[in-house]
This record gives sequence, C-alpha cells and structure tokens, in this order.
Amino acid sequence: MVIDFIHEHQSTYHSLAESVKYWGENITGYAPGIILLNLDEELYQDAARHAFLLVLSEVRAKLASFGGSIPIESLKSLAMYRLWGGYETITFSQPQRTDRLLATVANLEKLVGD
Repeated sequence: MVIDFIHEHQSTYHSLAESVKYWGENITGYAPGIILLNLDEELYQDAARHAFLLVLSEVRAKLASFGGSIPIESLKSLAMYRLWGGYETITFSQPQRTDRLLATVANLEKLVGD
C-alpha cells in the first residue's frame, strides 16, 4: 500500500523515489523471512523522512476507511512488516481487524519519527 501510494503520487513524494525502488526490489525477491527495508539509511534525510510520514498518514486514513475489518481482497497489495521490539506479526490469510493494522502503522510512524 505504501509503495503503491508513492507511485500514484510521484510528483509529491519524489524524495522517496530511490527508496521505493529499493523496497520494490526487495519485495519482488521476497521469500519467507525478513525483508530488510533499511529505513535508517533510506530515510536519513529530513525531507524523505517527512514525506514517508505523510505517506503513512495517508495509509492510516485508507485503513481507517474500511471500518472494523479489512477484507482479504483489499489486503492483496498491502504489506505490513514485523517491527522489532516484540510487535505481533500479521499474516494475510484471512480478513484482518483494522485496529491491528493501524497499530502497526502507528509503530512504524514512531520508529521513523524518532
């Protein structure tokens, strides 16, 4: 969802172009395990970090628009990742409670914003 949103709004989020390319390449070659996003390296510039936080705000609004549950059909292009620190892993074999995905976005916002 993040990558799709940035692609759709390239002119607004041009500072994230290289990061999106890197993330896309990593996701394309994904196999079970951990996808290394290198947020600390990809978002080291204030402009990129600020733009990414704006994208996360849009993602949060999109998730909230689903109400209490997000149908599996809507999750096909959505990728959420486990964040270090004991956060729960989310799998997409069934509809998901919106609050779980919103919590993951909030954790990512906190991680990037710090």
